[in-house]
Amino acid sequence: MSAIEIAVQASQSLEKALAALGATGKGLHEKTESVSAYLPQDLVKRLHWIATIRNKVVHEGAGIHNPAEFQQAVQQSLQQIQVAAARARNSRSMPRRARRRFSWIYPLLLVLIGAALTHPYWRQPLYRLTHGSSVFAAQTKPNGIAGSPHLFGAVLATATRATLTATLLRAGLQQVTTASPWYQTYRLTNQLPGATRLRVWYTQSGRFAMAQYQFPAFMDTQKVEQVIHLVADKYGKPDHESGDWNLGPVHAWWKRPDHFELRVFRGWPSTTTFLQIIDWTTYPQLQREQRASLQAHTQDREQQHAAAL
Repeated sequence: MSAIEIAVQASQSLEKALAALGATGKGLHEKTESVSAYLPQDLVKRLHWIATIRNKVVHEGAGIHNPAEFQQAVQQSLQQIQVAAARARNSRSMPRRARRRFSWIYPLLLVLIGAALTHPYWRQPLYRLTHGSSVFAAQTKPNGIAGSPHLFGAVLATATRATLTATLLRAGLQQVTTASPWYQTYRLTNQLPGATRLRVWYTQSGRFAMAQYQFPAFMDTQKVEQVIHLVADKYGKPDHESGDWNLGPVHAWWKRPDHFELRVFRGWPSTTTFLQIIDWTTYPQLQREQRASLQAHTQDREQQHAAAL
């Protein structure tokens, strides 16, 4: 089997396995990133390494230095993805006897929820209920359409790693130690109800590129709807929306005239929802820098392997 056949078959099998977790995007790199929150970091790094080798083999005519090691990495990755998929399925499963025993609970819950939602409190605009105006704020233009996004008062169009880090710490976010040169992760403590993590990406020069809120949800298919409404209250109806809130992956995004894009999405079967704010003036540069760094790391690793023999 040729190097191209090995690389292409490996990539296709991994992409198919990731799709079962709700991965989206073109190619192994994008699919891996779309579900990276559900996967161990060592698996994410290995998948990017495999994708980089695949691209070099297919597009640059390179060979696979150690096919046995490459295929072993692919098999190990497939096993870890299958474990993640099984864990997601098990989290949603319940023995049939238990479902019959507690089936009476669901009609009761529907009645209670319906009664609660008729209370005047829930008739307020969603952004008032979430207290998100200072967390996910934007300037409002005269026509009522929100302008350039802010984050805790910081203008993202001009934000840098230094200024935004100081702003987030003043807002009470807890910085999570990370060795990544690309992003910084924060733990939220009720700054935005429902969100537990905020991760912010920067270019090597320190320019803001992307922010991502994580809204954990366990079998809560309506979580994505709540987050979409949160953004829609500030930016209007999404420019594009796909999927069924009750079943399967869901995507919604807003394209801004100031080169910003907002995305709300969830995979499947996990109902955890993500909200991204992307600056398309800097995000492509971040992607190029990450690819270059990954390629350099791969080359260094191949040289180390070659020197060992």
